[in-house]
Amino acid sequence: IDTLMSPEHSAHNRFKSYCEQVLDFKISSFSSNNGKKSGLYVNGDAKISLESMGAGIPNLLGLIVDLSVAKNKIFLIEELENDLHPQALKALLKLIIESSSWSQFFISTHSNIVTKELGGCEEAKIFQITQEYEEKDPISFCKELDPSLEARRELLEKLGYDFTDFSIWDGWLILEESSAERIIRGCLIPWFAPKLQGKLRTISSSGISQVEPKFEDLNRLFLFLHLTPAYKNKAWVLVDGDPPGIETVQSLKDKYKNWDEEHFRTLGQESFEYYYPKRFEEKVSAALNEEDKQGKRELKKDLLNEVLAWIGENEEESKNEFKESASEVIDVLKLIEEKLVGPLIVKAPDGSISH
Repeated sequence: IDTLMSPEHSAHNRFKSYCEQVLDFKISSFSSNNGKKSGLYVNGDAKISLESMGAGIPNLLGLIVDLSVAKNKIFLIEELENDLHPQALKALLKLIIESSSWSQFFISTHSNIVTKELGGCEEAKIFQITQEYEEKDPISFCKELDPSLEARRELLEKLGYDFTDFSIWDGWLILEESSAERIIRGCLIPWFAPKLQGKLRTISSSGISQVEPKFEDLNRLFLFLHLTPAYKNKAWVLVDGDPPGIETVQSLKDKYKNWDEEHFRTLGQESFEYYYPKRFEEKVSAALNEEDKQGKRELKKDLLNEVLAWIGENEEESKNEFKESASEVIDVLKLIEEKLVGPLIVKAPDGSISH
């Protein structure tokens, strides 16, 4: 660790980056009465040594050190997920995938996260270990997993992944906030893109910072289940047209160049509330111009509840007003509807057909 902390070391930048990604803090080395130690500086000069941290941190740090310097090595890792927070585990798995370009990994796991993340890599092999008893003696069997969709899905279910909700959807729409998800799922889709009902799953990311991780998780699941383009271009991202939204969408386009760009979109407005009918214009302005973050969240929540209550009491009127105020969002939903389930075909009494 002390060697890798030197900026002159060829792996210094990689080690520093790995620590920040996986541990979420910088590791340093410092002198002590018993020689040099590694750990964390806090509040200036105060230190927390590595031996004072939980058992998982030293083990994880040791692996990060090895990943930083190893070339053309073989790694044998037992139950990688032990003592790791899921977010740290996912960050570590990304580093292993990166390192697999120049080293080989054999990893045992009981984790659906590890299985899904690594099993989605194109050249990865998954082996299932089972145990049977013959005359009271345990016999272990190892076989390569059948690459079929059903075999892979069954494996994740055994490891705790819940497919009762996932398996019924043909497509996914990732949105920035719950207000947009509630209005789109409960109103705009049934009114203006009804063929998406029961086929398109809408997902709220609870903030722009979680949009890209949500899509990454979904894409990794697609890769694991199929290892074919079967689910490619079956997910969409739709976020506000403010600077963070524009930056996120551009990042997704740059990272997933094998996806059609139209699957990553920003709205013309900087906040979804601007698509509420004009009757709510003053309250929308008051909520979005509130400077206090907590106060802004409360105002937006109250406004959403008011809009939903109005919709419940005046469905036909609200449908007509949303048709005008949210026309841009409706157009996006219709495009998704056509791509996912095909165009709406109407046959007239005279036998003519229109789309």
